[in-house]
Amino acid sequence: MRERLTANILLFGRNLGRWGLPINIIAVLYSLVTVVFSFFPPSVLVTAESMNYACAVYGGVVILGIIYYALRGHKQFVGPSTELDIED
Repeated sequence: MRERLTANILLFGRNLGRWGLPINIIAVLYSLVTVVFSFFPPSVLVTAESMNYACAVYGGVVILGIIYYALRGHKQFVGPSTELDIED
């Protein structure tokens, strides 16, 4: 984590330079706000017709993802390569 906050340059891929950390912080904050507010109902008096079912759909997708990973995904997953070709 310390390397990400200092001026050290990553050896793989492209980076955003000094703007990388502020952009990532803004992206995480924006995502948190949108996810939290997407679960709120559209009105104060909630009925079965006006209920926001986004939370139920999200939970269902998470449960299906966990089941898929437990049954099949953990056998197929290949992690990222840790070898770098560095030419001097």
